[in-house]
Amino acid sequence: MSPITVAILGATGDLGLRVVRRFLSPEYSPSQISSVKFFTRNPSSSGAQELKTLGAEPVEGEVTADGLQGVDVFISLIGGVTNLDYMNNYAKAAVDAGVKVYIPSDDHRGNNDFHHELFDDKEAHYHYTSSISGGKVKIVSLYVGLFLEDTFGLG
Repeated sequence: MSPITVAILGATGDLGLRVVRRFLSPEYSPSQISSVKFFTRNPSSSGAQELKTLGAEPVEGEVTADGLQGVDVFISLIGGVTNLDYMNNYAKAAVDAGVKVYIPSDDHRGNNDFHHELFDDKEAHYHYTSSISGGKVKIVSLYVGLFLEDTFGLG
């Protein structure tokens, strides 16, 4: 298998920084991951500066098909309340760019007994992305649970 290019939305957040550091560690890079791009609205932030120092490539602004050109795997690590239209826009950009694998921000599909706008939107986003991809994009859904230190203000 050839090394892949990964793009990450939310890379300068707490979880994002951890994921990018791991991807760029000698264990994965350059043997499995050839490059990591990250989307940022503020390339001068401390998180963006750290990622650039580690070798990640910043893409300033919103996620677009142009920004995702040449990307094999697109990962969204944005947390909290996220607008459905915003999520659908970057998923469409991934499909239009020919991304092979899309990992959306924490998924909560499968628990039909619990409804909340955030989780219902993520369910709708999954279905939207599936419908527009025509099976060309593999969608990998992960639910990692809540980070208690953030949920209850312990961090």
